[in-house]
Amino acid sequence: MTTTINYLTEYIPTRFSATSKQISDRQMVWRFKDGIYGNDVMGQFASVINQVAGSNSIVCFIPASTNSRTSQRFTRLSNYISSHCSVRASVNYISRTDASLPGHIYGKSGNPASTFVVDSSVAGKDVILIDDVITRGTTFYATAQKLLMSGAKSVRGLFLAKTVHPAA
Repeated sequence: MTTTINYLTEYIPTRFSATSKQISDRQMVWRFKDGIYGNDVMGQFASVINQVAGSNSIVCFIPASTNSRTSQRFTRLSNYISSHCSVRASVNYISRTDASLPGHIYGKSGNPASTFVVDSSVAGKDVILIDDVITRGTTFYATAQKLLMSGAKSVRGLFLAKTVHPAA
């Protein structure tokens, strides 16, 4: 599977020392996970989407640990994208059949997208798939595969941050 990944900033895990900018970015990621972010962050997402989206694109979101957490995290961003970009965005294109423990806290095992249900609206579309942080890409690639198996034409990842591990 060929995919493209974009991200807005880097995320330095807490076990590494960080500059004040990196600490600020880390805190921004934590707030984003709780659905707390401003027009500046939403504008950055919209800017990338406006650069990469085509007339056949839609925006989906990788589900959080529960459907209510997904809604809390992404509904404002979805509405902003729908009103500031020439694409449709929805937190309902992908949903969960059950809740899970947050992977960033408890780790991930198995296929993280195994409980995801993909809406038929993705068929034939170029999907821009948004999430908060990409580390190894396990959830992104599993979700992208599920989207492609559901008829998506292509999948591009767009993340708030990419985890980096600076030299010790």
